[in-house]
Amino acid sequence: RLEIATVRDGVLIRTPGIFPVNAREWHGPYADEAAALVDFRTRVARPRITPERLRHYRKHGYYGIVRGVEVIQRRSPWTGASELTPFELVEA
Repeated sequence: RLEIATVRDGVLIRTPGIFPVNAREWHGPYADEAAALVDFRTRVARPRITPERLRHYRKHGYYGIVRGVEVIQRRSPWTGASELTPFELVEA
């Protein structure tokens, strides 16, 4: 669930039900609601990584398999929390 607020400087967006609690703070201001939604979708999208980057994650212990799904550990661009997330492998 997203909350969107229009303020004097633009548009603010937040996710009130998300954890950690500090991730519930407002993001923005954005020029308009569309810009806020684009930024949110970009930040929470499945990461796209190259084979070279995947080798780096494996070498440094940031790669694993959870319930048969390949995941990497990263800091969430939206919440700032460390998370395990599936990824999409792309060519360089």
